[in-house]
Amino acid sequence: MRTPDDYAFNLPYLIACAAHRVNPTHWQDLEVRQDPRIREFIQRVEFGLIIDERDFGLAKLEDPRTFQMRIELVAKGRTFKEKIPYVKGSPEPEEFRNTDEEIIRKFTDNVSRTLPFGKANEVAKRLLELEKLQNVAEVMEKGN
Repeated sequence: MRTPDDYAFNLPYLIACAAHRVNPTHWQDLEVRQDPRIREFIQRVEFGLIIDERDFGLAKLEDPRTFQMRIELVAKGRTFKEKIPYVKGSPEPEEFRNTDEEIIRKFTDNVSRTLPFGKANEVAKRLLELEKLQNVAEVMEKGN
């Protein structure tokens, strides 16, 4: 792996980061990419892809909004299976939308290198209330 795209789309690397509870906003950090624990874990990850077009198509017939996915994970001799009918963060159905708290957490994580947590949290809350502002400059002032 050489480029950011190599890391971003490498399933063993992403699983290693998740297994080590690395915050996704830091998965591209040089120190994470070079972490010996992550690199060692990658070597132990085996994966295969099975595309079940029939299963996917039947789900689409039932609900055109779906983007059904299935995952099966084997770890430490145990098998975990999950069927995910909608991508998290989808606008529909409502129960798959991100909550305001999830959006704020994602925003504060993403700007953590440039804004202190308190300031980032305040900016995020203001962004969620743009319709209440008289002037968008108020949001920009909070970021400085």
